[in-house]
Amino acid sequence: MIGQIFSALIFIISLWLIFSEKLNRTITGLAGAALMLGLGKYWASMMKLRRSLPSISTPWACSSA
Repeated sequence: MIGQIFSALIFIISLWLIFSEKLNRTITGLAGAALMLGLGKYWASMMKLRRSLPSISTPWACSSA
């Protein structure tokens, strides 16, 4: 859900920059695409890490003292 919100926000900001002509269309499009790819890679790695953390067992966590 959060990833969809961020991607929609990047898209809306990119469209605003293009329509308001604050920045060149090509630069805005490439920057928006780079942000989308970066967000996707970051989000995928965080989800993979979050799924793998519960499966890690540590010997010191199971020892009874």
